[in-house]
Amino acid sequence: MLPDRKKTPGIPLGETPVMVNGRELIARFAKIAVNVLLDEGANVLTPTLQGMFGPDAGMPGTRYFVEFLEIDGRLHMRPYVPESDAS
Repeated sequence: MLPDRKKTPGIPLGETPVMVNGRELIARFAKIAVNVLLDEGANVLTPTLQGMFGPDAGMPGTRYFVEFLEIDGRLHMRPYVPESDAS
């Protein structure tokens, strides 16, 4: 899920290049979520999230988060760990 676009301006909409684990992929930013992550035309969202968080990522009862950061003019997607969970 993405933050409220009215409260967080600048969230992309549509297909947007993002760096994930050193590779440029295409994230499809929809109205409320990123619902597709493309690598050479294939949707790799589920395996990418499972690579970040483990095999239960996306299963009922789980909650994992990613963050999108602009670094050196490129958008990067990486796992988000709240500060309280980082220690």
